[in-house]
Amino acid sequence: RIHSVVKQYGSQATSLVTLSPIAQNKIAQFIEKKIGNPEIRVNAVNGKFILEGFASSREEKDKAEIIAKMYVPDVVVDEAVADKKVLERKVDVVINLIVTRAPPEAEPSKIVQLTVNFVELQKDYSKSFRFQWLPDIGDTSSVEFSSGGRNPGGLTTTITGTISNLLPKLNWAKQHGFARVLQASTVTVEDGKPGVINSITRLPYQVVNAQGQPSTNFEETGIRTNITPQIMGQRSDSVKLALNFAVKSLLSYSDQGPLTASREIQTVLHVRSGQSAAVGGLISNDSGTNFNKLPAGASRNPLISLYASKDFRRNQSQFVVFVTPVIKSSASAGSDKIKKKFRMDPN
Repeated sequence: RIHSVVKQYGSQATSLVTLSPIAQNKIAQFIEKKIGNPEIRVNAVNGKFILEGFASSREEKDKAEIIAKMYVPDVVVDEAVADKKVLERKVDVVINLIVTRAPPEAEPSKIVQLTVNFVELQKDYSKSFRFQWLPDIGDTSSVEFSSGGRNPGGLTTTITGTISNLLPKLNWAKQHGFARVLQASTVTVEDGKPGVINSITRLPYQVVNAQGQPSTNFEETGIRTNITPQIMGQRSDSVKLALNFAVKSLLSYSDQGPLTASREIQTVLHVRSGQSAAVGGLISNDSGTNFNKLPAGASRNPLISLYASKDFRRNQSQFVVFVTPVIKSSASAGSDKIKKKFRMDPN
């Protein structure tokens, strides 16, 4: 409106309209109030609005600049500038001098102490009875006839042979065995990091390769455990456990090498801190009875066959795995109990 009125008088009138310093300060106050951050200040200097202070992020800094540009009024172009008689410096009306604070260092992850208890029970029982009378004559038996002797009739007969197992045998046996295996292992890890516990024994045995040369191989027995804990919240005492447990035990030895049995558990579950959970187990029961079973190497065609036997066996085994997570304030918490357990405390 002012510009259109001045134009009517041509060169006889000139517009000297500018934005007063009081108005600039008032606009700066409106911008500062709209930003709403007590650490960010807005100053008006010579028609420019300067943003100063501290912002917690780059996004907050850019947002303050956008709000300031929304409140800046339109620029009144001077006549000399419009006629290109005077060149105006190209400077942004809003100058952003806000400093972005460096993000705070992340808090250290919580510590979780994992205790794994492995319990295995084995029982075996066998009872056998055998009565055996299987006399047998050898294949070298022979009969010989001769004449011309002094005996009446002049005929002599000779029978030669070997009789084995002539005496009867009576066998009675009873066996009973019991075994218990208990292994407890502890590992301390950060939240979300895997904890690995291995207890392995290598058993050597001899093998022969294709060229007939002997060599030594190894069979591993023991326990392998891999657990990854994850605390469900900052104030929660519930721990999510991803567990992979494997155990391999020695049964016996054979001509080909050690005979082993392996068992494995894979599961995911939630357990409260300080409480124990049975994550898995296996119970096996094997029994059998044999009646009148001939022993190895017995004759198939004895002179007399009188045999009776009974063999009973029963094998039982079971194993259970327990896991106990405990959320710790630091890795050193609870070390006094460990030292006392292993008698490492000099006091």
